[in-house]
Amino acid sequence: MQNQTFEVLYFALLSILLAVGILIAIVLILNYLKIFEVKRKKKWNLLIDQLLVEAITRTEIADRNDQIPYKLLKNNSFRKLLTLRIVEASQKFSGTSRQQLRSYYQSMDLHTYSLNKLLSNRESTIAEAIRELSVMEQVDLLPQIKEFIHHPSKTVYLEAQSALVKNYGFEGLHFMDRLDKTLSKWQMLRLLIAVKEVQPEQLEKIKTWLLHDNPSVVSMALMLVKKFRLWELHAEVSTLLTHENKEIVKNTITALTYIENDSTSKILTSIYHNKDTEIQLEIMCALGKIRDQDTYPFIKEQLLNSKSTDIRIQAAKNLESGTWTGWSTDIDDTVTLAIVRHAKSELI
Repeated sequence: MQNQTFEVLYFALLSILLAVGILIAIVLILNYLKIFEVKRKKKWNLLIDQLLVEAITRTEIADRNDQIPYKLLKNNSFRKLLTLRIVEASQKFSGTSRQQLRSYYQSMDLHTYSLNKLLSNRESTIAEAIRELSVMEQVDLLPQIKEFIHHPSKTVYLEAQSALVKNYGFEGLHFMDRLDKTLSKWQMLRLLIAVKEVQPEQLEKIKTWLLHDNPSVVSMALMLVKKFRLWELHAEVSTLLTHENKEIVKNTITALTYIENDSTSKILTSIYHNKDTEIQLEIMCALGKIRDQDTYPFIKEQLLNSKSTDIRIQAAKNLESGTWTGWSTDIDDTVTLAIVRHAKSELI
């Protein structure tokens, strides 16, 4: 009986020691692989640094096999790192240097590598491929990118939108014609930065976006109006003051201050009493930017009679920063005088 117990304990201990040995071996192997990978990546980065310098400074791009061993270029990890470094470098340079990097990217056949990633089932990989092709200005491949505009993945379709606008400019915004998804403020800003100009013949397209069922498309159109100060669209923009979406109304008021004309302040004051306090405050701020002397009596009336303290303060700021001298000499109400003093202190 004792012998059997001893054998059981012996085999149990042996099993534990064997398991511990295996775990130690696994840890050592993983540690070795990690060290190997770090050293390999460091070596590759040094090689890529040299290649990028040559790519930027050389007048002609040499054959890829003369610069990188064929076996190394076929290594997926190396190609991924090389592509990443070239794309990052391209974003930091402009002019001839950027063109040299673009030529190098193509000579290494990395555009094909990026294009193949569009076939991936991983959303992050597809988005990465779109970003690479966009940064490297592979315009001839944009039709393939356009197919991802309505992709189910937000990550993917946002990159596709940005890629089209970055490379096509205003024409790249045509995806908004049938857009049923919401454009975030951050995405609208990205797209707006990418649009460098608006041609006269493109105003009709913006008009259709101002009437779009998608509120974010309308907001994007208003951002274009502001950026390029499209005075020609003043009438179309003004109609949005009656829009059911409050954010669009607020954006419209702001946009009108960028394209103001002789009728702007009259339009704003005519709708003032039909709006809630939040919109009234937006209108009061807009009138302060426009500084139309004809509106001073209206503004003073709101200072004296509005139920909103915020509106009264803004009205006082408008009058104080305007050209109407002596506007406060006939005010004797204690509360109103306190509001005026507060407004003046904020303007200092």
